[in-house]
Amino acid sequence: MLIREYTLTFGKPVSVSIDSFSPYGAWTDKKVDIDDYVTSSAESSWQLNSHNIKFTVEKDATSSSANTATIIVYNMKESVANYLDENQKKNVSVILKAGYKDSGIREILRGTVATVTDVREGTERITTITVSDGGLNFKETTTSRVYPTGTKVDTIISDLMDDIGLPKKSSCIVTYGDALTVTSPYTVSGNIVPNINRLARRTRMAYSVQDGKQHYMAIDGRSANQAAYVSEDTGLIGSPKPINKSGTSQQGDTPNNK
Repeated sequence: MLIREYTLTFGKPVSVSIDSFSPYGAWTDKKVDIDDYVTSSAESSWQLNSHNIKFTVEKDATSSSANTATIIVYNMKESVANYLDENQKKNVSVILKAGYKDSGIREILRGTVATVTDVREGTERITTITVSDGGLNFKETTTSRVYPTGTKVDTIISDLMDDIGLPKKSSCIVTYGDALTVTSPYTVSGNIVPNINRLARRTRMAYSVQDGKQHYMAIDGRSANQAAYVSEDTGLIGSPKPINKSGTSQQGDTPNNK
């Protein structure tokens, strides 16, 4: 029997001053990495692994909004519920790992707490937590930059991602090379994410934040650690058949062939 396991860890609030989000902020030393706020220390983190929980994680590599998740915890300890309630407007860091006892658990979510609701139904306490992956940076980061004619688009994208202040996942950053440049002076002002999305849409690229790290990839592409999912919804007709070395279908190996 498969036994499910999980760890849900709440760390310190992500404390970033308003000045950090101003144009030309020195983001080199101010990147928001959830690992800096979630530690194994009992003094600064709360870890749950025995409560009944339900969760829904929505991830979209082509959306212009931050990924979100909903976690429901049953009969959470008073001390943990109070900590989340007292700090729910301070972007408490959170990491969720889940899996099976035999194969181990893996991280499926990291971000900051957006909202907390705590209700009682009969004898049960039900705490619902919504989590945003990079939402703080999506909402707050602004910039003001001007680029001369001939500037590489790669340079602009790289600068804006630096200004957002989240780590980049190098294996999920696609570059254009020297060929793609701006043909007139280019100005970027205001909230950063809409500006990146505007550049991305023009070349069928997509900007997103996945598990606290920035991605910039082709809309129809995928990273090396992603698998292609084939089903009727994605165009599969009939059932796959084994292929021998000559490239011909091995009809004798199909389950329905007698």
